[in-house]
Amino acid sequence: MVETVILGSEQETLVRTQQTGKYCRGCKRWHAREDFSFKDARKRTLRSRCHVCCREASRRHYMRMKVAYLERNRRNNPLQRQAAAEFVYQFLLAHSCVECGEADPVVLEFNHLDPATSRRTSAT
Repeated sequence: MVETVILGSEQETLVRTQQTGKYCRGCKRWHAREDFSFKDARKRTLRSRCHVCCREASRRHYMRMKVAYLERNRRNNPLQRQAAAEFVYQFLLAHSCVECGEADPVVLEFNHLDPATSRRTSAT
């Protein structure tokens, strides 16, 4: 014997979502599967929290750890800036200017020629 149940449109949508959707452990609600990002895209497994809950958790984490993030950036930025400057200096030591042949890294900048007189070369 099959029992027929008449549901309102909201309840019908909820039942349909429960059958094809996923339950969010953050907000404790049923959502469409598209509201979840992949935990492992190759295996096609989804995260246990929806996009909105993940975003809120990330915001809470950043606010809780903001001092540590800023301290790490304050400590690492000068080191990264110094490493980048050293990389550019070593590059300029190894490569002279292709336009004028200048090889002194102190004189060179990446575009040390007058922009009005520089030529644009095309691979075409």
